[in-house]
Amino acid sequence: MPITLFFFLSIATISATVFFVSFLELVLTYRRRRIDAELILKQREMRAQYNLSLNQIVLSSDAKLLALEKERNNISEKYQTEQSSLTSNAELLTKRELDQSHKELERAKKRAKKMEGIAEQKADEYFKTRQTEVEAELMDLVLKVTKEVLPESLEYNAHKELVMQALQQVRLEEHE
Repeated sequence: MPITLFFFLSIATISATVFFVSFLELVLTYRRRRIDAELILKQREMRAQYNLSLNQIVLSSDAKLLALEKERNNISEKYQTEQSSLTSNAELLTKRELDQSHKELERAKKRAKKMEGIAEQKADEYFKTRQTEVEAELMDLVLKVTKEVLPESLEYNAHKELVMQALQQVRLEEHE
């Protein structure tokens, strides 16, 4: 009878161990799926925030570009007005005054082109600066979310590479 009891206890122990391992696997699978679902949700939220930020940048850049174009048109109109004024006055002036008027006209053209170049340069610098800021903010946001969502077993470099791959994928999707 002690051998039968020993076998019974051995089988009961093995059965309990199998049951415990199966239950533990079930719990861990549930947690993994829940974390995966949260990660997908966070990724969608981050894409939406990225798209919103990008749209805001584009809208503000468009508004600034329109303002700069209006300024350029005003400068161009002033240039044309100045040119027509100088042309009509040039007919009345002597040859020496006519030469001087041409020099002033050239300086006005140079100033207008210079102002136009400066305005375009400022618009480009602003757009690049703002784009860099948004990407930096987005990177910080992605790193924070990733640190909370992914298990702690990943190292920082693995986190960073995963985030960079996700950003590249989002950029590629945005350009398509």
